[in-house]
Amino acid sequence: MSNELIVVEPGSPYALMPVLDIQSAMARRQTVMEYTRRMMVPKIDFGVVPGTGDKPTLLKPGAEKLASLFGLSPLFEAVERVMDWTGDAHGGEPFFYACYRCTLTRGELVAGQGVGSCNSWEKKYRYRNVYPEKATAEDKANGRLETRQGKGGRPYQVYIVRNPDPADVVNTIDKMAQKRALVAAVLIAVNASELFTQDVEDYSSDIVDGEWAEPARQQPTQAQPPARPTAIKTAPAPADPGPLPDDEQAISEAAPREFLSMAASLLTTDTDTVKGRLHALGYTSIPGKQADRLAAYRKLRADMGSRDGTLFDVTAVDGRQPGTEYQD
Repeated sequence: MSNELIVVEPGSPYALMPVLDIQSAMARRQTVMEYTRRMMVPKIDFGVVPGTGDKPTLLKPGAEKLASLFGLSPLFEAVERVMDWTGDAHGGEPFFYACYRCTLTRGELVAGQGVGSCNSWEKKYRYRNVYPEKATAEDKANGRLETRQGKGGRPYQVYIVRNPDPADVVNTIDKMAQKRALVAAVLIAVNASELFTQDVEDYSSDIVDGEWAEPARQQPTQAQPPARPTAIKTAPAPADPGPLPDDEQAISEAAPREFLSMAASLLTTDTDTVKGRLHALGYTSIPGKQADRLAAYRKLRADMGSRDGTLFDVTAVDGRQPGTEYQD
């Protein structure tokens, strides 16, 4: 092996010099950030997936907008597909798998590539939840009975059963694989990973643990309307054994230190917005008791749901809500 020093000329392709100067690189980054702020719509172009932290996940409409901004055209190539309709090769259970490569091009230039896959054995496609009162004899015989925690810590049961119609999700699996490949390619091509994530395990929390309590409220004056947000206090009687909705179930099972991040994920916003709304509702801290945290979440949901659906401040352009031109 030679230790001879090789001199690479500045114009040589092996020099690996930047293709942009600092000013151009800064302008490119600022364009992406400004476009995201002014043109991309929360809950349509990006959103926070429960359990993935505060960093928003780039959704398919948002990926398409960013690709259009840079004039990128997607080309999908099937890397691998498995369509075992009868389940002969998979122990008698039908199995469907799709893997796609998405290549983003601008003319003859390849700007980025991403690979995405999906299969019918992913939990959300392979299984269904069936409550005991709706479960058939076959569900009870072949399903897995799970005990979960419901209202006020009261346990309830649900059967986890196999999806009886796996063929119904074949097209969904195909499109999901393409979508994942597109999002992966866009994040690479436009350098948007600092703004968005696709990795659902990219989770971190800076929530400070502690004891929290709801402050006392002032009684309404004679001039105030009698209707106050008291729906939480008139919830179904404890004798009702029915399970909680999925979002309330997640809040009930979350520890106090996870309340802010969990509520932000479920309400598709960020923890700072949740903190601000809690203060506006009269809270100075997060309740320590499970029932009180659930009540706080219900108030948050009612408060934020009563607005126009946009949980972030987005600048209007020419009197229109930015991003609406992309909606059908």
